[in-house]
Amino acid sequence: MIPMKFERPPELAEIHEEIEQIIQAREWLMPRLKEEAEKLRKLGFGVDDECRIKPGEFKNLFGEENVARDLEWIKGKKTKFEKETPEKIKGEVLEMAKTLTFNNFWFDKRLIALRTSEYDDVANGVDQLIFDAETKTALAAVDATTNWKDKTKEISSGIENGSKVKYGFGFENESLVKKSYYNLPLFIISMKGEELLEVLKDIEKGEISFEGRKVENTVLNELKSQSENFAESASLKLKLSYEKAGEIFERL
Repeated sequence: MIPMKFERPPELAEIHEEIEQIIQAREWLMPRLKEEAEKLRKLGFGVDDECRIKPGEFKNLFGEENVARDLEWIKGKKTKFEKETPEKIKGEVLEMAKTLTFNNFWFDKRLIALRTSEYDDVANGVDQLIFDAETKTALAAVDATTNWKDKTKEISSGIENGSKVKYGFGFENESLVKKSYYNLPLFIISMKGEELLEVLKDIEKGEISFEGRKVENTVLNELKSQSENFAESASLKLKLSYEKAGEIFERL
């Protein structure tokens, strides 16, 4: 449960309380993610209980040794950067919340969100793979809320050249298949702390509030704006992808 307090504490105390609420949310989000993972697996997506794509499902595509190397690589990265910070936890909770809201509350449930594998999250800077269920179009989204400055270079490259996802899914002839992406359009979804808290309250209640709907509209308007603005910096092929994505967002 998210503790609700209505008194007006000093600004620093408010920031501390906000972070504490977000950290606590990670615990009660886990069983909800597990339920969502079960639904995604029934659709054919190979994900773990945190809705992350599982590289182990791709051994037939890449070979057992190749997948093992990637898993060992990410294991080393996790050991090196295993220290958790409030901002890191905030970013993780945002990923979890985005997955649940996209699939269950926002955009008339037209979009399907998966968390990428830890390998693609770290190696390629993409934390979600998002599909339009109607057109079967795949969109890549990266959360840049907690460390925008640290990701500026890779985000600029992703906008210009497209983002990569090694362990991905896609639709071919209406069938779900395992596949890699090399030039997906990149979109950035960010939320302020107070916006994330509103989304978490909605997930906990199981329905969207007026404030939660405002966050949804803010995110949608930002996606529309990005589809137009990012197209100006992208290659011709990506320009067309951004325009197609923009058309999808306009219909949501």
